[in-house]
Amino acid sequence: MRYISAEKLDSTGLVKTMFTLMGEGGFGYDNPEHIDNYRRVAETLGITTDKMIRLQQTHSSGVRIVTLANGGEGVMREETVHENDGMITDEKGLAICTVEADCVPVLLLDPIRKVIANVHSGWRGTAAEIAANAVNKMRSEFKCNPSDILCCIGPHNCGECYEITEEIIPEFKYHDTEKIITKKQDGKYYLNMSEAVKMSLIKTGVLPENIDDMNICTFEDDRFSSWRRDKDKDGRILSVIMLT
Repeated sequence: MRYISAEKLDSTGLVKTMFTLMGEGGFGYDNPEHIDNYRRVAETLGITTDKMIRLQQTHSSGVRIVTLANGGEGVMREETVHENDGMITDEKGLAICTVEADCVPVLLLDPIRKVIANVHSGWRGTAAEIAANAVNKMRSEFKCNPSDILCCIGPHNCGECYEITEEIIPEFKYHDTEKIITKKQDGKYYLNMSEAVKMSLIKTGVLPENIDDMNICTFEDDRFSSWRRDKDKDGRILSVIMLT
């Protein structure tokens, strides 16, 4: 399994992380042809597929807490809870996974409380501040201090490539749109989702120096799947974080 890691999170010795590369297969919700891809990921992590969970992402702002009892959901069996695009756990050996193909994967680690989160932040989730929702839930449910939380923003379409329509700009009512949306000479608008995510995280108390933006654009870097570039319905990055 070819992948890159969130090195600053992995260097704590508390987690394993993965962002899979192009050509490692699909990661569908219920496609039996994809189960071997999950098995290869599990083997790389040193676990089995019943210790993995992924969500049937709906571009929501919902974040749920998951445990080992939820293992296998979205991989080997149906989810028990729906309408969420983020997960939090404090249980070791449970790989929480999201899939992206231009949207923003946000991995969170509280090294003090030993709590992790994985968030799929598309433009809708970014507008609704799903990453901030995850931090606030880590604080309310696990007593995490946002200033302790480390964050990795994984591969996604950058602010020079992620084109949006003018109609969605009002959705970013929680953000300073002058800092995240650019109008080009051709009249098109482009959204800097990672900057929007950072703004949301910082408002919760996450320290700017604890946010690691990998600065990898999926549209520009052909190591990674990009829906906007390739239009491949099975082309996805599996983004993973697991407490060890």
